[in-house]
Amino acid sequence: MIEIILVRAKDGQLRSCTASGHSGYAKKGFDIVCAGISSLLRTVQCLLESDAGISLVSDSPEPGSLAFQVQSCDGASKALSVHCCDFLRCGIKLVADEYPDYVSLRVQTE
Repeated sequence: MIEIILVRAKDGQLRSCTASGHSGYAKKGFDIVCAGISSLLRTVQCLLESDAGISLVSDSPEPGSLAFQVQSCDGASKALSVHCCDFLRCGIKLVADEYPDYVSLRVQTE
C-alpha cells in the first residue's frame, strides 16, 4: 500500500508531503495506481521547485519513497502553495477512493 501524509498550514498552504510504499496493484511497469500517484506527486514537486519564491527540500532515498517539505514561501507564492496542496489532496483522494486497498491518504493541519 502507498501511504501518503499531507501536511498543510491552517491557511491551506502546503507544508510537507511524504509518500512511501508500493501499491501492489500490478507488477512493476504496469501498476496504474503507482503511476497515478507518482504523476501527482512529481508534478507538484516540479511546480514548487520551479517557483523562485518557494524553498523546497526534497528526498527520494529509495524506490517507493518520496518526501518534500516547504521550508519557506514568500507572499507572492502562497497562492501556488495553497493550490498545490488542494490539487494533491483532491487527486490523491480520487485515486484512494477508487483503489482503497492500495492507497492511504492522511491529511494533517498544523
